[in-house]
Amino acid sequence: MASDKRSGGERPRLPSDVYRDLKAATGGDVESVAADYAAAGVALEQGDTVGAIELLRRCRQRASRSAAVREALGIALYLHGQYREAGRELSAYRRISGRLDQNHLIADCARANGQIDKAESLVAEMMRADVPADRVAEGLLVVAGARADRGDLHAALAALHRVDLAPRDVQPYHLRLWYLAGDLHERLGEREQAESMFNAIATIDPEFLDAAERAAALAPPDDQPRPDAASASKRLPQ
Repeated sequence: MASDKRSGGERPRLPSDVYRDLKAATGGDVESVAADYAAAGVALEQGDTVGAIELLRRCRQRASRSAAVREALGIALYLHGQYREAGRELSAYRRISGRLDQNHLIADCARANGQIDKAESLVAEMMRADVPADRVAEGLLVVAGARADRGDLHAALAALHRVDLAPRDVQPYHLRLWYLAGDLHERLGEREQAESMFNAIATIDPEFLDAAERAAALAPPDDQPRPDAASASKRLPQ
């Protein structure tokens, strides 16, 4: 959710589509709802999920049919670890808006509640729709994590490979996919593949989690020959 801080009695500056949504849902007292919604955005930016949840619940009382309110409340609850209620609010957002762009969070809530099949179905649905690639990637991370939790590491890797792990144009979400892929390869005893994944991450972002340290730990001893450059490049995400 996006909002600007206010001073005095100034109207909160919200995106026009959010303001229209709030106005349509309230049918009247849009200014007070908009003020609470904007304040909740500031609270979230400051890490105050409790304050944001309280403000957004007040918004919901007056604008229960607002997609923006239900989405923001769901995200705040998710960040606070209240996954069951977060899933309900994000599902309400989905029903009201008709959009699938928060399916990855609903799927993670389902996973947290032990509903693995539901999580898989939600992610499959967003892959068939026109959902931004970064959110699809987050959904696949949820599916891979759920499969790994069950001990099916090969199936977890298969989930990650439903997107291109060797893209020409690397995006931030690719590093997250590579990290989990590297972790899974290492758990399967596939050290060279794991090292390649962690090295690819460290090349782009040396500070990304502990990827550089994990790559170094997986490197063969100096007295052990490394794979030739050609074969290594085939495994390295481009």
